[in-house]
Amino acid sequence: MRIAGNQWVEDPKKRFQTTLDLRESLLRLIPRLEATILDDLPRHFRLEEGRTQRTDHPLLPQQVIREAVVNAVMHRDYRVNQPILVVRYSNRIEIHNAGYSLKPEASLGDVGSILRNPVLAGVLYDINFAETKGSGIRTMRGLLEKAGLTAPVFLSKVLYNQFLATYLLHQLLGEEQLGWLKQFGHLQLSNDEAKALILAWETGAIDNAGLRAITGLDTLAASQVLSRLHHQYHLLVKGGAGPATYYRLSELSELPAFAANDANTSDLNANTSDLNANTSDLPLALRQRLAQPTPKARKESLWPVITWLCAIKPLKAEQLASQLGRTVTALKTAHLNKLREQEGLLDYLHTEVVNHPEQAYQITEKGRQWLAQQGIELDN
Repeated sequence: MRIAGNQWVEDPKKRFQTTLDLRESLLRLIPRLEATILDDLPRHFRLEEGRTQRTDHPLLPQQVIREAVVNAVMHRDYRVNQPILVVRYSNRIEIHNAGYSLKPEASLGDVGSILRNPVLAGVLYDINFAETKGSGIRTMRGLLEKAGLTAPVFLSKVLYNQFLATYLLHQLLGEEQLGWLKQFGHLQLSNDEAKALILAWETGAIDNAGLRAITGLDTLAASQVLSRLHHQYHLLVKGGAGPATYYRLSELSELPAFAANDANTSDLNANTSDLNANTSDLPLALRQRLAQPTPKARKESLWPVITWLCAIKPLKAEQLASQLGRTVTALKTAHLNKLREQEGLLDYLHTEVVNHPEQAYQITEKGRQWLAQQGIELDN
């Protein structure tokens, strides 16, 4: 199936560009499906040293396509009345298969293979289509790394008896992807956090196994990365539960460069980068205070900065946390709640709906007077 764009059925009026049903014996189906996938891939040319003629190569190495097709055929659960589905998006290829992986996801690529269909595996081995030593995935990873491409991402859904393999058709951190990441420059994301966001942007979702596949992290470290992007930065939203947990981009991270002028949001959400990535418009005295590290519990040095920022423009808790280098939870507990509830220096922007999705903090008249007592004069 050939899909326009990089999301499933983006335009209901134009569901698929092309579809092709392949129905024949597996021994003839494998090379035909492989050729069909290769014919649809963009190609690049290579002029090897010592040669006078160029050679054309598919973007994904041919051996990777062969391994992907053979794995799908060999490990499919044939008790489920569902065909193997190869979906070609503009940025990736997905192969959907009935039958979860009999090996744990963390062990995919390790030595040894657990066979769901031993007779079929034996036939494919005899005709050199496959081997049963578990090296196919390791081979694909090595070939893709050599080609400068991202390792494949595998998702095994035990509860749904499904397996999904995703192959990106570009470098994970290519020029377009790095350009998209610039909007989060003020957050100083780690390399692994950046990769997690890119994969979620490219494929629509990310889970622990997918992040491990592209970073080499262990399960705990991958979980910590996803948790930070969800709880601390609010760039991912969580779905599912337990082993089926996944993350999608939040509305905040889906906005191009944090400037959603065409979105149905308030002016607060229309441009949240002007007080984060670029502080050149802030008063010099405030910029100097922001540049000075302050202990987390020193309210006498932190409260004037928070109140001053909210006097310039209503800000969300995550915006303030990012600007001040604090976690959202700690900032709310130690400072924002006290400034609003006990001191009355700040108030909610949406007072009528406390849990408003665009809730922010704004300065009160008492807050303005308090800043004046601190020697801070505001421009009206």
